[in-house]
Amino acid sequence: MNLVNVKKVTLRKLEFSDCSRMMDLVNNKNITKNLLDRFPIPFTFKHAHRFIENAKTTKLATVFGIEYKGEYVGNIELMHGQDVYRKGATLGYFIGEEYWNRGIASAAVKMMIDYSFKYLDFIKINALVFDKNIASQKVLEKSGFKVEGILRKAVYKNDEYLNEIHYAIFLDNYS
Repeated sequence: MNLVNVKKVTLRKLEFSDCSRMMDLVNNKNITKNLLDRFPIPFTFKHAHRFIENAKTTKLATVFGIEYKGEYVGNIELMHGQDVYRKGATLGYFIGEEYWNRGIASAAVKMMIDYSFKYLDFIKINALVFDKNIASQKVLEKSGFKVEGILRKAVYKNDEYLNEIHYAIFLDNYS
């Protein structure tokens, strides 16, 4: 299933042909400084292949590639909540640096929210953002997410402690 919006942003299934481009995008310090460490540096072809393989087989997440004008430019993912958290999910995404400030991330986030609330039976979507990632905070706020709290020094990344901002959006507050 492909989801498309007017800005020529498409969400589609990841393909193994995305491996090389994913490597190029992820092997950028401006990207990885805001990603979980499951994206190691260097991010190799083998890492990309394993990530896509997992995305194709897991039932615990919904993962799409983000295309802009027909070109793969990043990923967006919902990690499905388990057990008592099963009615919620956690959103994560990245966009290649050369595509920043074009509204692509905002379009992809809005499309994923629509998809989640319409087809996946979630009532809440969380997003966890490092406090230094101002651009991602703006994307989430523009998309209707609200801050639920800040966990101080919750993240240890690149030899420093970072605060983690918890955002959420709810089905009953989304239009």
